Amino acid sequence: MNNGGLYGERSGWTLPGYPDRTWDDATLPASHTTPGIAWYRTTFNPRLPKGQDVSVGVTITDDPDRNYRALIYVNGWLMGNYVNDTGPQHTFPIPNGILRTDGKNTIAIASWSEDAKSGGLGKVGLTTLGNVTSSLRVADVAAPAYDAATYADPATAARVSVVAPDTVEPGNSYQVTTTAAVPDDGTALRDLTLSPKLPDGWTATPADPVRLGTLKPGASAKARWTVTVPADQKTGTVAILRVTADFTRAGKPGSVTGEQVVATQPPPLATGEHYVSDLPFQSSSNGWGPVERDQSVGENAEGDGLPLTLHDTVYDKGLGTHAASSVQVWLGGTCTTFHAALGLDQETYGRSDGPATVAYTVLADGTPVYESGTVDRDTATKKIDVDVAGARRLELVVSDAGDGNALDHADWADAKLTCEGGV
Repeated sequence: MNNGGLYGERSGWTLPGYPDRTWDDATLPASHTTPGIAWYRTTFNPRLPKGQDVSVGVTITDDPDRNYRALIYVNGWLMGNYVNDTGPQHTFPIPNGILRTDGKNTIAIASWSEDAKSGGLGKVGLTTLGNVTSSLRVADVAAPAYDAATYADPATAARVSVVAPDTVEPGNSYQVTTTAAVPDDGTALRDLTLSPKLPDGWTATPADPVRLGTLKPGASAKARWTVTVPADQKTGTVAILRVTADFTRAGKPGSVTGEQVVATQPPPLATGEHYVSDLPFQSSSNGWGPVERDQSVGENAEGDGLPLTLHDTVYDKGLGTHAASSVQVWLGGTCTTFHAALGLDQETYGRSDGPATVAYTVLADGTPVYESGTVDRDTATKKIDVDVAGARRLELVVSDAGDGNALDHADWADAKLTCEGGV
């Protein structure tokens, strides 16, 4: 995500002079209810005293439980990346020369919410970092400025958007809808056709291009296909569905292509019980060594752990993890309940070289459905049955409870899913 990685950067939203009068007014702190990126802009004049060297920073303050990160721009220059739920930096100095000490300054902030529950942006203010009498004089650094000819979206004959499911499964069929639209100030398109361009082995019904005829400025038209994913499609990959609009414009041929990226997932889990340690991981991370299947975390090598043991009870099945850790598995929407016995593995008992406290979180499609609170060596084994009905993806997360992860060997013992309705 270097400069230009966000649409707002490429469109000049970070720059002084960008015409933001049509933007909605905002009051901070603000909450976002969906993942994604929201932009904020404002201007200020600090009116700093002459003859003094005053260091100023941009400060963001917020509840650390909110999960978002923010890119901070001052007068078009990137000052830093703020991570609300991690920190520790909350104040970002504005170098002399970039800051206009007695003039108009522009701040732009891109707030990147990482879930659908706790994103947004906290309070934003200016902080004085020092103030000394000084003969130092710093010349203003030329600020990049907005220019409509440079940053406006390029003219296009048509826009083609493709709407398809985010995830697909081998052997199944899905509806794909494409919309072709001509800008209000555009030129009519004639002999317009829409044709799907699919990955190898994928098929579309109807197979022939859809003929839409003439599309006038300001008008739009849709086409729909039933797209079938081959039964032997490899899962755990991404595929790109493209639709091309071919047309004649002002007597000359042209084309525009739209696309949608979809992820290929395994079929839903079959009816019955499934131990998580027997399932493929979509992703996994661990604070020490790999996540272990059916044993505790040992050292750095795979398979060097001990039997999963909680308060003298040995479990044959489960996951051995070490904070901070995350394991994701695919359910496919057919499972109803997740069961597990939670606790610090007995191999950490009696040791004094670490505090050994953790916290467990179970997430269904990114939304927390269970949170354990702090668990230590003396905490009785927590046997949980969590409702995951309809969830397509399960994620098991262990954090260090805020005191480091020296001995945080956290077990998901007897971890299993009860599923209904799968094939």
